[in-house]
Parts: sequence; C-alpha cells; structure tokens
Amino acid sequence: MTVRIPLYNIFGDNFIIALASLAKNARRSEDSVEFNDMSLKNALLTASQLSKQRKITDEKGKETELDFPKRGSDKKPFNEALQCFNIPGGAPVSDILSKFAASIPSIPKLLSTCKKVTAPLMLRPEHYENVRTPGFYRRIQAKNKTKVSPVYILASLAGWVLTRLGGIPVGKKNGNIVYVGVYAFPIEVEERFGMIPSLLKELGTKGVPGTGPSTALAIWLASKMLKSHALIDQLMIYTVLEPTPTNPPAVKNGQLISVGRLLSNEGFKEIHEEAGAIAEKALSPNPWECDANNFSVKFSNLLFEVLSGSKREVELAYLANREYYAWKRSQSASEKCVSYYLKALHVANRILGL
Repeated sequence: MTVRIPLYNIFGDNFIIALASLAKNARRSEDSVEFNDMSLKNALLTASQLSKQRKITDEKGKETELDFPKRGSDKKPFNEALQCFNIPGGAPVSDILSKFAASIPSIPKLLSTCKKVTAPLMLRPEHYENVRTPGFYRRIQAKNKTKVSPVYILASLAGWVLTRLGGIPVGKKNGNIVYVGVYAFPIEVEERFGMIPSLLKELGTKGVPGTGPSTALAIWLASKMLKSHALIDQLMIYTVLEPTPTNPPAVKNGQLISVGRLLSNEGFKEIHEEAGAIAEKALSPNPWECDANNFSVKFSNLLFEVLSGSKREVELAYLANREYYAWKRSQSASEKCVSYYLKALHVANRILGL
C-alpha cells in the first residue's frame, strides 16, 4: 500500500521532502510525494521518539517539551487536522506522531470525511513576511491562506522534528529573548539524509551554537557527523523566526553547507573534535576571554580553505604557531587560554602532516 501526500509549493514542502528522505523507496513527482506505508510508519515513529528526546527553548529562555510553533490563528486548523485522525488537541508531539503512524491503514477512509484546513503559519512563513513586489516601493503583506490536507500537516510535523537542529538567540522583545530555529533540509529526496536522527541525538538538547561564519558551521557540523556516524555531504540550512503569540514567522536566512571534502579528509578525521571545539567558539554569539582578535573565526576560515584545497597547510600552521607562542610568552595568559591555542596548533600540525 502507498500513501500519496500532495505538495503545495510552500515552505512546508521542505518538511515533507525531509520525511521522504528518511522513509525508504519514497518517490517525488512534481506535485506530490508517494510513500510506502510501512516505511512512512517507521519514519513517523522515529520522529516520535526524537521529539521525546529533544527540548525547545521558549521566548523566556526556558527549556520545555518540544512543541510545534503556532500563533493563535493556527490552533483551530491544527486541531481540526488532529480531529481528522481522532487525536485530542493539546496532545504532545510524540503522541500525535505515534497515533498518526497507527492510523496509516485508515488514511483513505478518514480523509473521505475530512476537509482541507488552512496551513499553519510555520508551513508558509513566506505568506506572512513583508516583501517587496517588483514595480512597487511600498511593502505589502501577503494574505494567501493555503488550504492543505490534514495528512500534509501531520506529515510536516514529523518533518519539522527531523529537521530542527535547535534555536539560537537573536535579540530581545518585550523583555523576552527572541530565538530563531535552525533547520537542516536535504537538497532533494536523498536517502543519505536518513542518517539525520543520529546527528540529532548527538546534538541533544544543546542544538546548534550559531550559524555564522558558514565555514565554522561546516566544520562544526562535519565534526558532529563524524562523531555520530551520520555523514551527509550537503545540507540546506535555514534560520526561521518561528511563530509565537507575539511574533509572526519569517525565513531569515538560507545557505547551502557542503561538508563532503571535510568528511573525506583523513587528517580532519583525526582532529575533528578539536577543530569542532574551535569552530563552536567561532559560532557562539558570546565573546570568550581567550579568543583574542577573533582567532576562532580566522582559524576556522583558514582551516576550511585548507581542507577545500584553496590555501596551503603551512599558512594554517603559521597562524597557529604565531598565536600559540604569543600567548605562551604572555605573563598574564591563563593556563586554559594557552591550552586552547595549543589545541589549535595540534590541529594545524596534524593537517600539515607533523
């Protein structure tokens, strides 16, 4: 038996494609994705388990159980989608997905009595954002309210769990910290993306420390992939301002991250954890006392260029040696700072082959 889930040419299609990448033998056409029912069930149950293991940070900076981001206007259509599958409103995401998985054999019958509902804003942030229209100088707000199948909403919920790397703070509003969600999507229905659950388990509740510079993000992700044995050479990374009662949704940024050369580099495999720790400092929005003159950013940029073949290994070794001995000779340098630069020197020397 197969289950066909239509696509609507909205942001939520990314979640469906991600779910298809986890399910075996899924096939995409121009306007839908076709799933094998058992493969779809297994993918949904995997997403259900992941939702129990991961946390989400709310507007006040508190860790809470993973919950799909919604505005007030989303609650009615979301609950209508749940009712189609006899799932009570307010159920945890893990329960929603496990009950949805159990109902797969009955989908055709259930859908015959269910109407389409308005897609939640998280699935169509592009319909809410302020955009510039060619020929107009003023900003307009799109009013499109796409109607989607209840199956699309619950399948997207699973894709949301499978793609959310975590949240990062971007500022404050009304005294509360505002976070953006960081999402990793496959380029297309790609079976290698099926290893994403292992990567998410490795990230745990900490998530991603930041998204820039992209070189540091690539190094950090490659290190986590090697540690979790989840090797995915290309990912589309989006940062999304998720809808809340006080915030409309918006796609803030998107970038293609390619880590194939890093994952295949034997030298990087040996020192990936140390390199990943330096890249994490480069990604963090909080300055660190040992990270003088943006060393972590400079080192990550140069390491990525060396591993990509555009810079020579000796340049990385020179940078690391210069900074290490400068800190070592400094009378005010703490032991942890000297140790940090020694770590960078070790990375450079291993890449150089020493």
